[in-house]
Amino acid sequence: MNHIDFPRDVSDSIIIDDVQPIALCPDMHGQFLWTWPNFVVTAWDRTNQREAEFELEATLRKMSGVGFSVNDSLLWYSIWDNPLDAPLRDKTPWELVGPRKFDFTKPNERWYELFRSYLMIHHMVGIEAEMQYMMRDRYQIYPYRHNVNNIEARHLWDPIVFEKTAIMIKKHLDIYTDVYSMDEPSEYYPWLKIANEWEHKGDGNTFDTIGKFHQDMYEQVIKYYTNLDRLCVDVHKSEGTINYLKYNKEPCPKCNQIHGKKEYDRLAVPEFHQFSTEQDFGSHDFLAGKDKVRKCTDDGGSLTDTGDGLSIGHRTWADKEQVEDAARYAWTRAKKKRKRVIIGYMVPEIWPVGANGKITDFPYFTQEDINWERFEGLHDIWKEIYA
Repeated sequence: MNHIDFPRDVSDSIIIDDVQPIALCPDMHGQFLWTWPNFVVTAWDRTNQREAEFELEATLRKMSGVGFSVNDSLLWYSIWDNPLDAPLRDKTPWELVGPRKFDFTKPNERWYELFRSYLMIHHMVGIEAEMQYMMRDRYQIYPYRHNVNNIEARHLWDPIVFEKTAIMIKKHLDIYTDVYSMDEPSEYYPWLKIANEWEHKGDGNTFDTIGKFHQDMYEQVIKYYTNLDRLCVDVHKSEGTINYLKYNKEPCPKCNQIHGKKEYDRLAVPEFHQFSTEQDFGSHDFLAGKDKVRKCTDDGGSLTDTGDGLSIGHRTWADKEQVEDAARYAWTRAKKKRKRVIIGYMVPEIWPVGANGKITDFPYFTQEDINWERFEGLHDIWKEIYA
């Protein structure tokens, strides 16, 4: 990946002496989920933007130094009545135009200005930025119920939300195009994730609505911006979603319908969560040799075709040895099956969680808060397996 000219002196760039850039591991993604929320909150005041850019660059250089190739982050959320989330209340893709009211016809220009800076720093360092555009209702439904546009949605997947969401995603992806078109020639396809853990609880109509929302949204982004190999579908708690993005020969066990389309010849990358040890990885049907993932109680019993690739959210509460053992097991099994496993590493130390298991503060963090040592041997393990 070529570097671009960042709009400040090269001498201002943060260089960390103990981190030497190495070829990045394609199957190591960092799920440092608060990277963008941290950046946008800190940099919103222009007097702090330079400091926020330096800190983001420092974090990304640390990531690069241990082999991460992609940084996966949440994009936005607005929980108005939770004081812990107060820093993000007005920092959304749309302008706040009155007391607790948003206007979907007015993009938040400061938001998009900072998003461009965020992407440029990733591009300069050589790490890709993957964004999660939608979360669950309780994190993002507020603007869709409190606005001046006469929109009152029950759920984020309601049809009335689709148009506004599609416009918002397109505006972000247009910035990707602008940033990466600075290289010649430009044929860059970004990683992206439409939604995080949309449960398929409820009746078959809800199940079908969520699946078709993903299908319609992905058809838009595939047409203009990226391809199936870089579409990550978070199927934790909503396994059936992936079945709308491929051709199914078998009816869905929940609603007895055939989902997907015949013209789909490949499968997007499904993502599962809550893996920490080798035992966790070994229990997964994909790595245990089965063609279909286990039935899921949360969405009523759908089955997921594993396809050719899988992304696993690795919660690195385990120690370094356990992290390495789990990676070695997963990649060895994947190679044997001639499939691909991408491991997305979450880091517990950036989550301010109290004794009751709940987040106690807005999760600010810096690269100095992260235990990088646990990741240092992973890329070597990957190279040994795939050499």
